[in-house]
Amino acid sequence: MAPVSRTHGSWRLAGALVAAWLVVTGASASAQATKEDLTIYVNEITTWTPGYAMGDIVLGSPATAGYEPTNARRQLMLRGKKPGRTTLSVWDQKKVLRHEINLIVTTREAETVEADLKALLAPYPNVQISRLAGSLVLTGTVATSAELAAVNNIARVAKAQTAVTLIAPAAPVGARTGPVTSTGGTTTAPVTSAPGPGATAPAAAPTIVEYELELFEASTQFKTGDYGRGVEPSGRSLYKGTIRAAVGEEGTLFIGGAAMDPKAAQSAKGKNQPAAPTQETGIRLTLRPQPGRAGLVTGVEVETNVPITYDLYDPEVWRRSRYTFNTVEGVPFAVSGNDLLAAPNLVDRRGNPIRSVSGKASTASRLPGPQRTGLQFVPVFGSLLGSNSYKAKTTQLLVVFRPTLTTGEPQP
Repeated sequence: MAPVSRTHGSWRLAGALVAAWLVVTGASASAQATKEDLTIYVNEITTWTPGYAMGDIVLGSPATAGYEPTNARRQLMLRGKKPGRTTLSVWDQKKVLRHEINLIVTTREAETVEADLKALLAPYPNVQISRLAGSLVLTGTVATSAELAAVNNIARVAKAQTAVTLIAPAAPVGARTGPVTSTGGTTTAPVTSAPGPGATAPAAAPTIVEYELELFEASTQFKTGDYGRGVEPSGRSLYKGTIRAAVGEEGTLFIGGAAMDPKAAQSAKGKNQPAAPTQETGIRLTLRPQPGRAGLVTGVEVETNVPITYDLYDPEVWRRSRYTFNTVEGVPFAVSGNDLLAAPNLVDRRGNPIRSVSGKASTASRLPGPQRTGLQFVPVFGSLLGSNSYKAKTTQLLVVFRPTLTTGEPQP
């Protein structure tokens, strides 16, 4: 009987060992896979080391990224193909799922823009940066219309989408608001009592915008979007002035004047004759502040006949262009480059187009308006048009506007 007892004891021990092995194996097989985010870059190789020999690898979107196992499948070489997101699942060689990776594919430039954007949005703690289909999106809330306009301006410079909303202002201290009721099809608006003593009245909306402006001959490398990054233009200041406009109306300023040769004017005066009339040359700026969906906006209309092509200048040819800018007190915006210059007149006096370079040169002397020697006498622009740097297109025109919001009465 003893041998039989030992045999049953051996089976019981073996069964216990098998059960323990199944428990351990089942626990390891059902262990949670490690989840993590991993950022890689377009057209760059990133090496990822999981810490074990890999088995199966599944990539969600091969069009977004690619991979190649190396070092006896203990390392993975990842390469971004286009900005976006995809998933990467990795099993070990025992067929246990070990990693589930959220793979973020971006570019170095986009990463720099996002870092700069975070720094600029630091004063607005309730605004967050997210990504949707590879694009930057701003979400969250701000407390005032001025903050909303500033965030929208930052988003425009960064070329980001924005879903930031304005929190509805709380009722003034001491005010009581009744509910909205409807009786017989007639809706009654909420009834708000006057604030009690010591309550703070809501700030009045701005009624006047005063724009300080400066005309520069600036470097061609400067871009007006640099204002969002705190960069100021360098160059030669040609003119400073102010445009004042009531909200809902417009203000206008003309920079420039008639090209008049002092010698010709003096000669006409000596002969007791009126000076020959000449066409004014310059830039006319019209600004229209208006309420917008996200705060105050300014419509800017530019009319210019400042020559873009010096030899073919025709003062009768004007270029008109229009723009819209978010308007926040102290936050500058600008118009630059060819937007401030007139297109050349490329037709002869009979209306025929001038097709060849030689044709342009031979016809230049017959086009109306002041010739090469006359443009140097245009107010404000005379020294610019005679500048070799400007002729060589190594500088550009730039008008910078800095708005100030007030609640004063419009000046006549």
